[in-house]
Amino acid sequence: MRTVARQTEVSLTDRLSLAILFLFLANDILGGAFRYYTVRLGIPWIGYAPNLLIALALVPMFSAYLIRRGITSTYLTIFCLLSASVAFGVFNLGNSAQVCYGIWSLVPFLTGIIILPAFIQKWDGLFKYALSFWAIAVAGVFINYFHTWPWIGFEY
Repeated sequence: MRTVARQTEVSLTDRLSLAILFLFLANDILGGAFRYYTVRLGIPWIGYAPNLLIALALVPMFSAYLIRRGITSTYLTIFCLLSASVAFGVFNLGNSAQVCYGIWSLVPFLTGIIILPAFIQKWDGLFKYALSFWAIAVAGVFINYFHTWPWIGFEY
């Protein structure tokens, strides 16, 4: 009788993917408090560091993802549409900052595409973390009903 060894080795790409997922979720759940206190300490730019780290990690990961999976006609079409949208936006708006913000708003979507394989493969080990994040978010919502957090309505 042959037994199948369970794969316990986690690749570097999967580790990075799961670290990005953890950072993304932690920033999404605790981002308001984090930005509030960094502004109060006089270092408001640090509040955006998690998003910047995610974006910087996505560039090589997305490149490796495309190399591993191959550039298909779907990816090429999406790339052409995004490139045309960027060119159209720069030409019509005359403001590249708005175009960059539009691209920036796609970072969560691209994050999901990149981390999905690692997330599905390691779901059994991630369930307790997902449950913890969910509990923290729900607790924050319930506490907010009775107590107003200082960062609610705060203008950065």
